[in-house]
Amino acid sequence: MTEVAFMQPLHAVPSHFFNMTTWGVQTLFAGCEVLECDWFGDLSTTVEWLTQTSGLSAKVDPAELGALLDRFRSYDALVSHEELRGVASAVYLVAQKPG
Repeated sequence: MTEVAFMQPLHAVPSHFFNMTTWGVQTLFAGCEVLECDWFGDLSTTVEWLTQTSGLSAKVDPAELGALLDRFRSYDALVSHEELRGVASAVYLVAQKPG
């Protein structure tokens, strides 16, 4: 099993080398039997992480930022799993070696 970043800011310094799509991680494990591959991480979590990592959360009134994040949280239910694919926080893959 592996989990890789997709729409994530820089993290795990100095070991954050790249982010991947589901297609990328499946290509990386092309010699294996893929048992499961999917994406996760709602939109509001990604937006909140971006505001923290960029330093914006320290520069904006906490009530204003809280209202913005609450609004994004209310939008999460409007974004289907399939629609989240292009902006998901991460991708995971479960595979096994052949044979």
